[in-house]
Amino acid sequence: VGIDQVNMDGGGGTDTLDVNGTAINDTIQYTPTGQQSGQFQNEGSGTRFSFTNIAGAFTVFGGAGTANQVVLNGTSGRDLFTIVAATGAASVSTAGINLKPVVLAADVQILTALGQGGSDTFQVTPALGIQFPPLNLDNLLINVDGGDSTANNALVIQAAGGGALASNQFAV
Repeated sequence: VGIDQVNMDGGGGTDTLDVNGTAINDTIQYTPTGQQSGQFQNEGSGTRFSFTNIAGAFTVFGGAGTANQVVLNGTSGRDLFTIVAATGAASVSTAGINLKPVVLAADVQILTALGQGGSDTFQVTPALGIQFPPLNLDNLLINVDGGDSTANNALVIQAAGGGALASNQFAV
């Protein structure tokens, strides 16, 4: 309580970083800042965490909530967001640089990809839906927001296994 900023240095190597949510619904804001660095903050907390030199996976676990969300922030330039729901992997590339991706654990139910400016492309590969009585388990809910209304943004939805949709398939 009362700590505004925490800076972590993984020291290189193969260090990983796990973020664990709380017992309530969490919204974790994540902004990748480099290939092995980024910043994150739980909207319910005043503490911002910055990390550098994390070469291994950066994973967010939702905790006990039922509507845990990660907001993946882009840059002010032209970005490519790549989201693969089956693996929970979400990343941003800008100016040919792949920024630090985030892996969403199974207990994160919502991802919002937020373009900040520029003309962004959102490439989404959904997972196959799982439905069986009495449970109806849905895919990861993915929201995309291109940001600046004057930019030309694109949404590309691939087939659940990857690649182009078949000619008799469409996305709404």
